[in-house]
Amino acid sequence: YAELVAAARRVKPRVFVSHAWLHAVLRTLAVVRQHAQDRELGPNDTYWICAFAIRQHDPAAVITEHIPDAPFYKAAEEAGMMLIVAS
Repeated sequence: YAELVAAARRVKPRVFVSHAWLHAVLRTLAVVRQHAQDRELGPNDTYWICAFAIRQHDPAAVITEHIPDAPFYKAAEEAGMMLIVAS
């Protein structure tokens, strides 16, 4: 998904989202929507959600020997906020 939306440029995440895979995607998105409303974030404020930001079928793209090179690490480090969607 991210490759389609931001193909021409790299987008810095405003919010890093950590979520449980046991939740339906619509529940996670509802929490993200509520978070954006509560914090008065706008359409240019970006959320980094692994399910949409990285290729789930390509583990080699996310598993690295040097942790700071991993997409998860980079996104969490760059984001100004972290949202944890817990059960």
